[in-house]
Amino acid sequence: MVLAAFSGAIKAGVEIGKNFAKNVRNIILPPGAQNALRMANKCLNCNLCIENCPNKILVKADNAFPAVHIDYSKGKGYCKFDCTECSKTCPAGAIQRITTEEKQNTRIAMASINPEKCTGCGLCTFECPTGAISKENGKTILDGSKCIGCGKCKTVCRFEAIEIFGINEQKII
Repeated sequence: MVLAAFSGAIKAGVEIGKNFAKNVRNIILPPGAQNALRMANKCLNCNLCIENCPNKILVKADNAFPAVHIDYSKGKGYCKFDCTECSKTCPAGAIQRITTEEKQNTRIAMASINPEKCTGCGLCTFECPTGAISKENGKTILDGSKCIGCGKCKTVCRFEAIEIFGINEQKII
């Protein structure tokens, strides 16, 4: 009887984990958050990071995610390359303190360029702080090994050819 209850609890936990992962697939977290499960468990929703974000891209917990996260449709639409304010203000450690250098090398998301919409104007190549976007033979090329997902490229694309999508685990590149 106890074994059956324990087995049921494990199965329920696995199902909750799968549903959680499915629901947060496109959530983008502040640099230093590491991953969605960690952020959801540690974030106090005090919103100090939101108040201190100079670009106003951080949003409160909502139906999409139970903790603070990034919404590039808000504020200036990108995460500043030299900013670590959210990591400095998080009292719970949900967003770990990181240096500017660590932040500039932490992939928080990933860009994708739609070749059918891209005109090759090159505006994004000038804005990308990591040099992940270049032009070759008139085509705009994204080097995924350099992209940190800051969203700066998307803010200057007049043709909506660039999308930024969430990743499972932040990592230093």
